[in-house]
Amino acid sequence: MALRALRRNVMRSLLTCLGIIIGIAAVIAMMEIGRGSSHSIEKSIASLGSNVIQMDPVGRGRDPQELQRHPLGCAQCGLPRAGHLRQ
Repeated sequence: MALRALRRNVMRSLLTCLGIIIGIAAVIAMMEIGRGSSHSIEKSIASLGSNVIQMDPVGRGRDPQELQRHPLGCAQCGLPRAGHLRQ
């Protein structure tokens, strides 16, 4: 019975199959674009090296006293290698 319905509506069946194929291809393409951009971002971050320090400015919502207590970071703050830096 189902095969008879498919034979009666050949164009509808072909268009449905084409829509499914295009939908699957679009999902796969978007997944690969996402993976490629993630890989590119990771590669550019890795090229910065391990000797880069990020400094955040003191602004709204930050406590300047906290920065004065630990200006370069320390083992207490979770930065064990910060002791070799100069002030």
